[in-house]
Amino acid sequence: GDYDAADAAWTRAIEIDPTNAAAWGNRGTSRLQAGRWADARDDLEKAVGLSPDANAPDALTLNNLGNAEGACGRWDVAAAYFLEASKSRDLRDIALANFALAKFQVGDVDAALRATRSLLRRDPEFWDARAATAAFLWARGDEEDAEAEWTKARPDDTPCALYADVRTVAGRWPPRCTAALDAFLRV
Repeated sequence: GDYDAADAAWTRAIEIDPTNAAAWGNRGTSRLQAGRWADARDDLEKAVGLSPDANAPDALTLNNLGNAEGACGRWDVAAAYFLEASKSRDLRDIALANFALAKFQVGDVDAALRATRSLLRRDPEFWDARAATAAFLWARGDEEDAEAEWTKARPDDTPCALYADVRTVAGRWPPRCTAALDAFLRV
């Protein structure tokens, strides 16, 4: 996309109404997509602070704030935002998957596995969660369980076949998670 044009448009909207949480959130999301992590984080924090309902900020904004915090290397902070975003029915699964990835990134494998297994109970075809579970188990040394999880995930006619190439998650998953899947796939 044309990130400069989007940034300029949202900046103008903020100048017109600096209390508009949606404008701050949209500019933050645009900056997140452009790779301007710290700027995105600042805008998204402002959007959360301006939320019309201070007790229930917009879940998508919280999830994007988690993404920005993670991109800045603050995975514990990111996990907290993802968990908060997961309280929204509309964003629950994506935010909980992001929470699992963030928890794995900081070394909390048990919390990561609890989250992905919870997702898979609700949606056995959540391929990102299925591949992550296999990677988490492999990294923990549970090779047999990882292989069993992968076997469930990888019938040749499923979209999960895409996960046989780590490039499917590179750039979307945190570094430690991507490395765990890569190590598993290299066996």
